[in-house]
Amino acid sequence: SSWTNWTTSTDPPYNNITESLYFRCRRTAGGTGCGEAISNIIHIVVQPDPYISVQPEDPEDICVGGTSDNMIIEVLGGTGSTNYQWQYFNGSTWVNVSNGTPTGATYSGSSGTTFSVSGISVAGVYQYRCSISQTGLDCGSLISDTVTLEVKPTPAITASGSTTICGGGVATIYSTTEIEGAG
Repeated sequence: SSWTNWTTSTDPPYNNITESLYFRCRRTAGGTGCGEAISNIIHIVVQPDPYISVQPEDPEDICVGGTSDNMIIEVLGGTGSTNYQWQYFNGSTWVNVSNGTPTGATYSGSSGTTFSVSGISVAGVYQYRCSISQTGLDCGSLISDTVTLEVKPTPAITASGSTTICGGGVATIYSTTEIEGAG
């Protein structure tokens, strides 16, 4: 509604802006016949900081070689382009996902909002997360919640028993279930 004077040096920094503001520069010169000059108006728009509005959730367990459910993330706020990079915990540090790591893994959506993994060839528990950054000035980076994918051994079943009987006879059939990699 009105302008407020702000007396400072040339090219002052203005830090921690929390609301949209308008700026202009007014300069007066001393002396007879000197007037004032007023610059054009600069409008600084403050966007809310980015935040994760939808965190990824643990997918259903899969068997060796299977494909996980989609893991979905959504980010709101901030400004500029939003960049997503899914990461895998290799037991000691977080690394960007790469096909073949862990053994057999193939990734879909590794730099997007919808991510899945398929083809892992070793049973185990695997952890993933998403690292998010934005290109806008002073927009911080974000890290999603960690999701856990359990890859279970592939079950195998065999059947045995009587294969030939006389009419009216009784057949006995047995089945055995084995889980690959289980003791």
